[in-house]
Amino acid sequence: MNFHLTYIHHSCFALKVDGVCLLFDYPAPERRPKAAEQAAVRAVRGEDLILVHSHGHTDHFDPNPVSLTAAARGVRRIVSYDIAELCPETLGSDDLAAEPDESYEWSGMRIGALESNDLGCAYCIERQGLRIYHSGDLALWNWELAPAAERAFTERFFAEALQRVKAFRPHVAFAVADPRLPSLGGAERFAQTVQPDVFIPMHTFGQTDFLPDATKELHAPNTRIFLYRQPGDAESFHVSAGEGA
Repeated sequence: MNFHLTYIHHSCFALKVDGVCLLFDYPAPERRPKAAEQAAVRAVRGEDLILVHSHGHTDHFDPNPVSLTAAARGVRRIVSYDIAELCPETLGSDDLAAEPDESYEWSGMRIGALESNDLGCAYCIERQGLRIYHSGDLALWNWELAPAAERAFTERFFAEALQRVKAFRPHVAFAVADPRLPSLGGAERFAQTVQPDVFIPMHTFGQTDFLPDATKELHAPNTRIFLYRQPGDAESFHVSAGEGA
């Protein structure tokens, strides 16, 4: 199966596959550069758009993306429970509000929501056999100054989440590679454990210069990495999709 990826900003990417455009975690205006909005509008123009939001933090959620809805042919939404509770006015009758540890059949897709260790959900999405994982803010948040008990909890939570994602066997995986953390939020462990066909490091706050060197340490020989530098960078991929997860 062929699909097309476009980098927008931070944790926001457009994935076009099978006649739809999934746009993940489009940030609020104050958290995105103008070039990111322009790239997003180009990516979704004339498309059947599905906005996917992992949680309500402003670096992941724009409650009123006017320019996108004007450009797209049609818009539906998948949002996490916290967005549904705090911003119910953003949801239409055909939209999906996801709860942690629930599964859904919606709009030609199978969707599983994993509880995040920050806020909201991570998503396991399958469409026409293509399996996609987007972590949102689920990551190894092992801040060096955090208390030992907090770090231990984070380690356990992340290890358990990795096994669930590994069992899903994603072809495409968007996962945190945060430059503020020496561990990048667990990017290397994620790639080694899950071994997706295509790995997309994210949550970079627009800092992309470190990615070529950082991804050399992933040691996942069968995984291709989508490396990007600026909003609008894009690449097409092919994977052998269709096997049951």
